[in-house]
Amino acid sequence: MGIVVRRFAKRDPAATETVVADESHALTRQTAPDTVSALSMRRFLLIAALGASASTTPVAVAQGNIPQEVVGASRTLISEERTQIDAYIKPRVGELGDGDPSAVTNARKDLGQWPKAPGASDIFRRAYADAVREELRPLLQSKDEYRASNALMVLPTLLTAESLDELAENASPARQKAESVRIMAARLLSHASTKLAEPNPDFRLNSAQAEGYARRIREAALEETSWAALGELGTAVAEVGNCKYLPDDSRDKVRDELRRILEREVDLARRPEHADVIRAVQKTLGDLQKQLVEMRAASKAAYGQELQPILKSIRELAAKPPTGASEWSRRAYEKAVKAVDLIETILKTGRPQ
Repeated sequence: MGIVVRRFAKRDPAATETVVADESHALTRQTAPDTVSALSMRRFLLIAALGASASTTPVAVAQGNIPQEVVGASRTLISEERTQIDAYIKPRVGELGDGDPSAVTNARKDLGQWPKAPGASDIFRRAYADAVREELRPLLQSKDEYRASNALMVLPTLLTAESLDELAENASPARQKAESVRIMAARLLSHASTKLAEPNPDFRLNSAQAEGYARRIREAALEETSWAALGELGTAVAEVGNCKYLPDDSRDKVRDELRRILEREVDLARRPEHADVIRAVQKTLGDLQKQLVEMRAASKAAYGQELQPILKSIRELAAKPPTGASEWSRRAYEKAVKAVDLIETILKTGRPQ
C-alpha cells in the first residue's frame, strides 16, 4: 500500500484529521484549527510520512544484488566493486524519482537497509553511503516535495557523519527552498540525533564530527523562520548533547549551539510576523532543562550566565506578547515562563525541584 491521505469532517469544521498509511503502519494526527490554516495538507502528508517511515519494521536485505564479499570488504574497494554498488543504487534512486508510491517505499527501504546488513564493514558502509548521496543530490533539489522528502529519508539510514551533515544542509533555506521539505529534514535530524544518543547506537560520531554536525544544524536554524522546523532543529542539537560517549568538552560545545538556536528563536518571536515561533522557544527550553541537569558544575555556571539575557527576554515577551500571536501561542508563552522558572531553579540548585 502507498501513502494514503483522508480528510474527515469533524464537529469543529475547522479541524482536520490526517491519516498517513505506509505499508501496515499508520500515523494519525488531530490538528489544531489555527495549525490547519497555517500548514498545507501537503506539509501534513510529508511530516506525517516520517512517523510512518520511522516505525516501519526493517525488512530482509534484498538478495542477489551486492555480493557479500563487497559488503564485508576489509580493504579499499576496487573499481569493479564500486560499479556493482552503483548498479544496485541507480535504478532504486530512479524509482524514488519516478515510481508510484509503492515503488518509492520499496526503493527507500532497499537503499536504507545495506548499511545495517549482516557483516557490513565500515569500508563498505562509507563507500556505499558516498555513492547513494551522489545519486540523491539532484532529487534532493527536486521541486516535487514528495520526491525530495523521500530522498531525504534515505540519508539518516546510511549511518555516516557525512550523510547527517548533508541532511543538516538540506534543513537550511539557503539549500532547500520548500518549507515543507525543510520541516521534514528537521524532523529527520531530530530522530537521527535521538538514535545517536541511545546507549547502543547503530554508529557513533567522534568529537569533531559531533561538533560539526551541531554547528551545521545551528547554521540552518539561524536562517529558518518556521517554528515547526526550529523546534525540531533545537531537539536535534540537544540530543547530540545527550551522547554520553562524547567528552564533556565536546558536549559543552554542542550545548552552546543549542543556546544560540534558542537565542535565534527568541529574537524571531519578538516580531509580530513570527509570533508563533514562541512554540519553538517552549520546545527548546524543555530540551535545555535536561542539558542543565547533566552539565558539569563549572560549565553550568558559565552557561547560566550566557542564558540569563535570553531568559529575561522570554519573560518580557510573555508579559506583552506581540500583536498577531494566536491563542495557541499565547498559551505557549505561559508555558515558556514556567520553563524559565524551572531552568533558573536548576541553575541555582542543580535540580529541577
